[in-house]
Amino acid sequence: MAHPVLRRGLSLAAAAVAAAASVAIGAVPAAAAVPSKDAEVYTLDDNPGGRGFFESTGEHLFACDQQADGLRVVARITWYAGGSYHTRTVHDANGANNGCTEYANDIEIAEGTEVILEVWLQDGSDGTPRFGNLKSGWA
Repeated sequence: MAHPVLRRGLSLAAAAVAAAASVAIGAVPAAAAVPSKDAEVYTLDDNPGGRGFFESTGEHLFACDQQADGLRVVARITWYAGGSYHTRTVHDANGANNGCTEYANDIEIAEGTEVILEVWLQDGSDGTPRFGNLKSGWA
């Protein structure tokens, strides 16, 4: 059984990965093209109750509740730009298998920017994150 992932620990891990990525991106020659890459990640419970995905074309973020376990699914992307970290978060709290919930506003991320996608389960809007997982993608 996976250990619960605390919000702070997950955020710090994402920030560290994003910081390392920003250093690596800065080292890439200007002529090198960074491909767009979607990201999809599942929660770490034994029968994944949640899925998050980021579509690089148009920058769309989705959270998907896949299991009737009484928990909501939360997906968040984090990226580094303009000297600071930025995040967008979406909750799918409408019950299992009722379609995914998309982040409602336009997300503007410069092409070639690495994003860290996180997904977790939680009980209520302020619950403790559980079964968190993360993956990187590119805008």
